[in-house]
Amino acid sequence: RSLRDGTISTRPCEPPPGAEGARAAVTWKNDFRYDTLQHYTFRTALRASIRLPRLTRKLRLVIAGENQGDPTAAIPVDPGTPGANVASTTRASSAGLVYDIFRTPRPFFNVGGGVQVRAKPDAYARARFQYAQPLGQDTLGRFTTTGAYHAREKFGVSNQLEFEHRLSPDSMVLWANSAS
Repeated sequence: RSLRDGTISTRPCEPPPGAEGARAAVTWKNDFRYDTLQHYTFRTALRASIRLPRLTRKLRLVIAGENQGDPTAAIPVDPGTPGANVASTTRASSAGLVYDIFRTPRPFFNVGGGVQVRAKPDAYARARFQYAQPLGQDTLGRFTTTGAYHAREKFGVSNQLEFEHRLSPDSMVLWANSAS
């Protein structure tokens, strides 16, 4: 959840504000980096979330992938989902199903599972709980915990704590921590 536009909206990798009933949401990011060692790096990431309304409004197919990871990324984008692992130094892509057990304006809990697509496929499962708490008119606190199991890497957990503060209608500060 975010304080952008003066309201609490959805996080990246979730459907954008006003699209809760949408059947699909696509996020495509490109990074171009020039570092102090005079190296150029280009990264691209794609994530598609497709609701499966004929089965249930709570089920989504999620497809994610990156051409290469970002070893300087300190905060995971989507812990437990291999195709969105920015800390990976190799190409990663995954396909899986996510089921929302419950979702309210502040807390949500979902479970998911799928396959990391590579030469030797790797199955994974994850459960995520997030709670967002307004801390005044312009500040939002958010806690997220994700437990994951990967067939090769076994069990893991990631906890994230974030604080957002709106400085003006067009700018905000985000402070985030992650521990895995």
